[in-house]
Amino acid sequence: MALPFDPRTIEINYDDVPEKGLTVAAYARHRKNVGLRNNSYQTVYRAVNDGLITRNKYGKIDPKQADLEWFLNTDPSLDPTQNNEIDLSRTSLNIIQDEPVPFMVSKAQREAIRVQIDQRTLDELEGRLVNKDEIYGEMFNFYRVIRDRLQNISVRLAPILVGIDNPSEIEYKIENEITAVLNELSREGRLKAGIGDDS
Repeated sequence: MALPFDPRTIEINYDDVPEKGLTVAAYARHRKNVGLRNNSYQTVYRAVNDGLITRNKYGKIDPKQADLEWFLNTDPSLDPTQNNEIDLSRTSLNIIQDEPVPFMVSKAQREAIRVQIDQRTLDELEGRLVNKDEIYGEMFNFYRVIRDRLQNISVRLAPILVGIDNPSEIEYKIENEITAVLNELSREGRLKAGIGDDS
């Protein structure tokens, strides 16, 4: 993969630049003199109007800043006039924090996010990923059913247990009722999960 000339990796003499900066025409000549493409007046003028490069407080162009902005804001795949290229393996794209993120780095970040979103969408469609809020809602409803069924055990057993004096028989009836309720809940849970009933 190759990128257009990075002004930070080639020797460009900025010592002769007037303190206030260059006009559009002068900056176009600067680009031509140092071997950078896109060096016509019209191209530079359009780059300023499009915000590709910015003017300084004097309304002029700081060539050092503009060269860097042009490099960082240009997508070489969309700009066939960027024919001057260097090998990416010999180029340092380490940008200090107060500089803008290079276009190719931000493009790679957007692509990585898009891949994650596509993978998540695919997982949802294939049933490997579910909505957290839906799961919490289902769990809440199922636990409420469990609570209601367990609370109803005493209502159903009270009339049956009134006349029984044998503690073992009482325990047996309570245990059977709890087991029946839990088995019923287990069957319902398996059916909801699509596992089926193997009882």
